[in-house]
Amino acid sequence: MGTTPEKFPRNVYPGSFDPFHYSHQETHRRAEEVLGEDVSLLVVQNYIKDISLFSASERKDLIARCIPEEKIHIVQNNEELLEYFSRAQKIVRGIRFKLDSLEALKLFFKKPQFTAQIMFEFWKKRCQVFVDENNKHISSRLLKILVDQGDIETAQKYTTSEIVEALQGKMEKTE
Repeated sequence: MGTTPEKFPRNVYPGSFDPFHYSHQETHRRAEEVLGEDVSLLVVQNYIKDISLFSASERKDLIARCIPEEKIHIVQNNEELLEYFSRAQKIVRGIRFKLDSLEALKLFFKKPQFTAQIMFEFWKKRCQVFVDENNKHISSRLLKILVDQGDIETAQKYTTSEIVEALQGKMEKTE
């Protein structure tokens, strides 16, 4: 793995961030506020979906417009994710609804031999950050639907105009 031990962050916030939106940004900000320390984002593949709309490096570039780039790490596989989780003090999860913390675990189950280890690290070190009532409805799926339907004005209420433009470009290419 290309990451050296001193580069592993103490606190991590894993997610697919496909695409990144204001609820993600709020969760990150609130986690740093609660923990009183930096929190790094781990850009992971969502194994529930067949494919991400944006590549991991594209997601990192988009997120870097909102969060300092040194706080964003691309995780290539479950072995690397387990390494991040093992070294972390806290693992942040944004909670919008009651089932969110259980649903989050599905993101990390690609190889059965790592399922128990990853689940153990996640539950042992989790830091649940409750999303503000006004942002509970925001999701990456909602953004994709809004852009697909041409409702750019509403989409721009939930993420940056640069991310909406990137979404428009991607969705035009996939048609």
